[in-house]
Amino acid sequence: MTARVSFADRARAAAAAAALAWIAAFALVGAAAGHGLTLVPVHPDPRWALAWTSLPWAAGFGLATWLTGRVLERRSWEELAWRPATIASATAPEAITTPSVAPPRSPRATPTRGRQPRSAQDR
Repeated sequence: MTARVSFADRARAAAAAAALAWIAAFALVGAAAGHGLTLVPVHPDPRWALAWTSLPWAAGFGLATWLTGRVLERRSWEELAWRPATIASATAPEAITTPSVAPPRSPRATPTRGRQPRSAQDR
């Protein structure tokens, strides 16, 4: 007698756990780097205090984006929704309404960079 077990629920739970782990890693790296940069003693003009205290946190989460997205997960900047803005010319008015964020790419169009391509179930 064989047991009939569906592993679809376990696969979904594993995918959700992996997504939460990436979010936690991003938050941990960003918060640690931001806090570490706030310990650098700077004495800004009081009028610029808000900007100077916000800069380390932005740099920390920029580092977290680079580390978790580019280095650990090996995603391209386009996959992370970072793409240079398009320059609209006067002869192409449709370029003005074109969004600067790249559309989602299909898993088959994603370069593998030496690893196995992801299937829809792995995400």
